[in-house]
Amino acid sequence: MRREVVLRKPSRVAIASLALLGCLTIALQLFSGVIQRSPEESAASDFIVTSLEDDGLGTLREAIFAAAESSVRVRIQLPPSRITLQGPLPPIVHRVEVVIQGVPGRSEIDAAAIGSGPVLDIHAPQSVLKGVSILNAPEQAVLVRNGAFTSTDNHFANCDQGVHTAPDAGRVVIEKSSFEANRVGAFLGSGRGAARIRNNRFYRHAGAAVWAVHNPENNRLSSMLLSVQFNHFEQDRIAIVLGNVPALVEKNQLLHAAESAVYLIGKGAVIRENLIRNGKGVGISADGTEGSIIDTNEIGHNAGMGILVRSSGNAVVRRNRIYNNGYGIAFVFAAGSSPNKGSANLLLRQKLDGIIAIGSSPILERNTVFNSGLAAFRLLDFRPAAGASTNSNPLLDQNIARGNQFDGVVRGDHRSAQ
Repeated sequence: MRREVVLRKPSRVAIASLALLGCLTIALQLFSGVIQRSPEESAASDFIVTSLEDDGLGTLREAIFAAAESSVRVRIQLPPSRITLQGPLPPIVHRVEVVIQGVPGRSEIDAAAIGSGPVLDIHAPQSVLKGVSILNAPEQAVLVRNGAFTSTDNHFANCDQGVHTAPDAGRVVIEKSSFEANRVGAFLGSGRGAARIRNNRFYRHAGAAVWAVHNPENNRLSSMLLSVQFNHFEQDRIAIVLGNVPALVEKNQLLHAAESAVYLIGKGAVIRENLIRNGKGVGISADGTEGSIIDTNEIGHNAGMGILVRSSGNAVVRRNRIYNNGYGIAFVFAAGSSPNKGSANLLLRQKLDGIIAIGSSPILERNTVFNSGLAAFRLLDFRPAAGASTNSNPLLDQNIARGNQFDGVVRGDHRSAQ
């Protein structure tokens, strides 16, 4: 029989996401097949918050203390009102599973006055947050120290970080939630399990909407498998930052990014079938990457360029539709002995050059470049102020160029002032 504990304050009651691609796909399909229990099914003991005060009987603080004493799965139910915290909450520690559940769009926690530290500091093998808005957190709205974590139907606004998962976190699911005007929306430590970010809305982040960067030891990838799918990003400084994390970024909308919609470093990323438009800088930046795959994306109306591949090796840029950007695709320098490849891309109406290579010799094959404001293909040897030059000698095969100001290959130098 389920035990229900109601905490009451007598005088006040409130109603309150190529081998890499294959491995990623298989792993993520297996991951998505896991059956999730609903919060209602997870609770064996309920703690109902009935007071909007910061401290005392019936409060959220008191419910956290009480839940820590339980040896069964617990649920803390929040009222459909705003709780204004005056100081940090205690850590949420549990031996089995904790569910924190509110009424979507109505249950709010305002953390402006707590001073420092996370709002919800979770230590549990399993945890679920559902239907809760957390506002004005000076540090993390939610810090997941360890264990599996699911966020559904939540809202994080004006926080330094919305959700932060530590390296000891396990499987992470963030879905159907909104992140607005935080510095970082979702900060993913290189955890031990799969992480899925799906069907969320990210808006106007000062740093990055999603940050997943692993500091590699011996050039190793993170053990975490990440999928970012079906999300909407808008007006973020950088929507997605990925570094040395096996990640599939697929079928997202990334609009009006201030610097880059997607920024890649290190190994492990597959970026495919995304819509990237109207950015002030670069659509996709692959900077110092190895083996990145950028495939079948639609990239348009970005002021800087559609795709930038810089100081990278073995990158594959293929089958993308790139239109109305400053530059279409830029290959700048190269890393290692393995060339990057641009294949079967369609480039339409770039304001400047369709494809430009600076001190880089990629394989360029079967690309179609129409109606660029300047050259279809511009190849520049890099001439530094001191030291050896780096020539640009791509392999050009079966490319088509029509309607550009210069349909032939334009060659020249790029001289560095330093």
